[in-house]
Amino acid sequence: KTIFLNSHLLSEVELMTDRVAILNKGRLIQEGTVEELTAEKESYEIVIDKKLSDEIIGGYFPGLSIRPITENKIVVHIADRKVLNSFIDTLRSREYLIESIVPKKNSLEDTFISLIQKSEEKGSK
Repeated sequence: KTIFLNSHLLSEVELMTDRVAILNKGRLIQEGTVEELTAEKESYEIVIDKKLSDEIIGGYFPGLSIRPITENKIVVHIADRKVLNSFIDTLRSREYLIESIVPKKNSLEDTFISLIQKSEEKGSK
């Protein structure tokens, strides 16, 4: 069955729906599952078992940028998954134990605002 829900309470929409369509001025600008729309592409939060060395934090890893959150938690932005896997291999080779790797996620409201802003920018050109 399909049920259409029209709402500005996006936190509730995020909890209740399987698929979402975002419209701007009657035009479809994005649609997909909540997970597809809210995943922050190419960003992962990584937690390891001990403090990250300055060598890792300040190191040069082509296609990857590192943002420290705590001494053992970072967010990495990657060009592609091969880069992420290479970085994980580097951590393991230096005897870091990886506790978690979690894709970063936005709220549906954050995603909605970003998509509307991009749509408005394209419309004004």
